[in-house]
Amino acid sequence: MSTILLFTYLINLYIRPQDWIPMFYGWPVDYLIIIPALIIGAFVKANGNKNLVAIPQYKLLAALLTIVFLSNAVNGYFGFGINEFVYFLKKVCIFIIVLLLIRTIKGLKNTLFFIILLSSYIAIQALVQFTMGGM
Repeated sequence: MSTILLFTYLINLYIRPQDWIPMFYGWPVDYLIIIPALIIGAFVKANGNKNLVAIPQYKLLAALLTIVFLSNAVNGYFGFGINEFVYFLKKVCIFIIVLLLIRTIKGLKNTLFFIILLSSYIAIQALVQFTMGGM
């Protein structure tokens, strides 16, 4: 289940069905995938460990988010600071999801293979569009 959420996020990142399939128009895919993936990843990881992947990067990521917000808020762009904070928070959440959901070398290899597969699909689609004309 946890790997499926990560692969679903990658499909939505690469293929972007929310842009061209009418059923998915306007869906906030980031929120629909990131939040459940964080929750499931935390439960999966917490079952065996007391702490969830204790690494020093968490402090650096918190400092990054704080600096992103404050650098805009101090200059009078409070609303823009919040928008940028949310934008970068999504990136931080994906980093944490990958840490929580990929627990083995095999899982990492499978994820990288899936990324290569999606990239190949995009490359083939670009070649087809180039030879057949724009879409």
